[in-house]
Amino acid sequence: MKKTFCFASLALVAFVAVASAFPSTSPAEAGPAILVQDQKQNPRAQDLTQVPMECEGAATRLDFAVIETEKIEGGYLIIIARLGDGETSTRLNATRLTGIKEYILRRGSDLKYVLAQGARVKGLGRVEVYVGGKLTEIMPFKKNAPSYCVGYPQ
Repeated sequence: MKKTFCFASLALVAFVAVASAFPSTSPAEAGPAILVQDQKQNPRAQDLTQVPMECEGAATRLDFAVIETEKIEGGYLIIIARLGDGETSTRLNATRLTGIKEYILRRGSDLKYVLAQGARVKGLGRVEVYVGGKLTEIMPFKKNAPSYCVGYPQ
């Protein structure tokens, strides 16, 4: 239990650090937590949409999305799952969305949400999170992973 708390705390600190880099007051208004640096300034910089999200980070971001959606009167949480390069299973997105749906429902059944499957993307498969109609998170999966928490007790 203590180990999970440390990872979750780290993910929260990282998210807050990224969100505070934006001038807005809430994580939902900050836009997706994607840090892409100019390759000329740092040739080893990478697009975070191509770095798989870990279990604790995904949970933290979904929690923030739920909280921000609940603040918006009549707001919806929209989750779009997209397959990536080399992912051929037609059931993979459905499995990913089922796990996310179960996670969201544990946070409160009053939440209005929409789950959808989108077009394939280049690179890693991902879930896009929209709060109040605005893209707030892009959360990549490990290739062919059915869940962010593969190998973790759920």
